[in-house]
Amino acid sequence: MVYHRSVSEWLANYKPAQPYCASFVNYVLKAAGVKVTGVANPARARDWFTVKKRIVLTQQNLRGNQRMIKLPEKGCLVGYIFYGNAISHVEILDRIDLDEGYVYCVGANTSAKNAANTVDREGQGVYYVKRKIKMFYAIADVI
Repeated sequence: MVYHRSVSEWLANYKPAQPYCASFVNYVLKAAGVKVTGVANPARARDWFTVKKRIVLTQQNLRGNQRMIKLPEKGCLVGYIFYGNAISHVEILDRIDLDEGYVYCVGANTSAKNAANTVDREGQGVYYVKRKIKMFYAIADVI
């Protein structure tokens, strides 16, 4: 898989195929000419969020006066905890609409079906998704 190959040849050939949301993010950023540092394993979603100074928005930030929040910019990464207690899915942010209550992202290894409420980690492709704002865990600026 070309996304996994952007991380390593071993991962690209590993069977059964592993979730590829984070490899997709790595592939897109590399293709855009972004030199990413501080990500130990670009194929693991949670590793994109380990540098604390890159975190620009969390659910806790949203609990205060939302007019005072500086919203993340397009291209930031959105992390979700869907399984366990660590970030397990990552997508690329297009925009946040606080009034509507949604984040709009491009994500891989997901599906468009019911994306506003759930995630399909065994998804069949890359989709532009609309998710409820309460679903994300953290947003990081890695550019």
